[in-house]
Amino acid sequence: MLDIVIDIAHALDYLHNRCEQPIVQCDLKPSNVLLDSELTGHVSDLGLARFLSKLTSTASANQSSSGAEDQLVMLLQVSTNGDVYSLGILLLLVRNVYGE
Repeated sequence: MLDIVIDIAHALDYLHNRCEQPIVQCDLKPSNVLLDSELTGHVSDLGLARFLSKLTSTASANQSSSGAEDQLVMLLQVSTNGDVYSLGILLLLVRNVYGE
């Protein structure tokens, strides 16, 4: 089971550091981890990440914004930190459930 978490860590490394623009998954949870026939873990459900990325860049491009728009931009800011935190939660889940 620990191998699956390592697979997910490699996938997040690719999304965060090796793509032309970093991709933040934004919703990493057990149901968004898929396994193939060899039990290799894969990250799925990147639809929300693309949506948030597009909204963030659109909102950030607006230079003449009101206070409410500034708050919206702050809410839409995403970073890789949330994905790393979620990976830690997955690791704790594996440790607690499977004892690895």
